[in-house]
Amino acid sequence: SKRKNVGALRTMETAPGRATDAQEVLVRIVRISGNFLESVRLPSTSTVLAVKRCIEDRLSIPLRRQRLVQGYEQVCNKVMLAHLQEPITLTLVELAYVTGEVGDALLHAAEHGEESCVEQLLNVPVLPDHADALGQTGLFISSLHGHVEVARHLLEASASVDRETESGWVPLHIAAQHGHVE
Repeated sequence: SKRKNVGALRTMETAPGRATDAQEVLVRIVRISGNFLESVRLPSTSTVLAVKRCIEDRLSIPLRRQRLVQGYEQVCNKVMLAHLQEPITLTLVELAYVTGEVGDALLHAAEHGEESCVEQLLNVPVLPDHADALGQTGLFISSLHGHVEVARHLLEASASVDRETESGWVPLHIAAQHGHVE
């Protein structure tokens, strides 16, 4: 499904009437060590977020664990490739997931439907499948309480829909039991 999303993104970017005037640019992606990792060719009107989606698709590195740097500055997701210095070489910094107290804060925010807090914590990046002592993840808890937007953010961050609690429940089961059909 990730491959479909990236394909749809590329189709959107190159669809007639959208980016017909856009020149394609080659974006080289390297590791911190300087070793070549990947290259992608996208319309110059594409954003850095499109590059990150390609990386997620091709290399299975979750979007929220990626930071792209040009020179010594982190590049914002919304920056258009046309605004970057050519030739475009971006350094990929892979962040490790944070757990512990930050993970517990994610569970608290999921329980209380604090959408903006969940989004901020996922960008730290906190492990989207962080669980409490009973095996309840943020997705399970948000499903239990009917917090649809929180659940969407967790799903976008690749939270597992199949992770069972200690008692064998998964998020879909608990949502259905409580009448949360969204």
